[in-house]
Amino acid sequence: MSDDKELVDDSGLASEKELEDALPSPPRVLGIFQDIDEKQSEEVIYALKLYQIESSEEIEFFINSPGGVASDMFAIYDFMRVTRERTPISTYGIGKVMSAAVLLLAAGNQRSKKDRSKL
Repeated sequence: MSDDKELVDDSGLASEKELEDALPSPPRVLGIFQDIDEKQSEEVIYALKLYQIESSEEIEFFINSPGGVASDMFAIYDFMRVTRERTPISTYGIGKVMSAAVLLLAAGNQRSKKDRSKL
């Protein structure tokens, strides 16, 4: 028997690997839903780096934040600018997007906000 565990031997059914390959890839989504601070910027930058290494498929970034520390926002902003050269980032403003969070919304390749969002 091969490394690909067959679901049923000699039945003609697809292997687990073939089934996994046929499934659509999970969405690449991240978000900020609180004040932007050092911990939040660390988490977002780490997630962006992982997504960038994984593939060049689009990353969806949802933002609902009252703002936060400017230096932490600029860390995210700078990393987004580097990342979006190889991996498109779509930013979505939902709820309130204020202060430092507005710049992150603007940093995406494609930007949008919902009708009831407040900038």
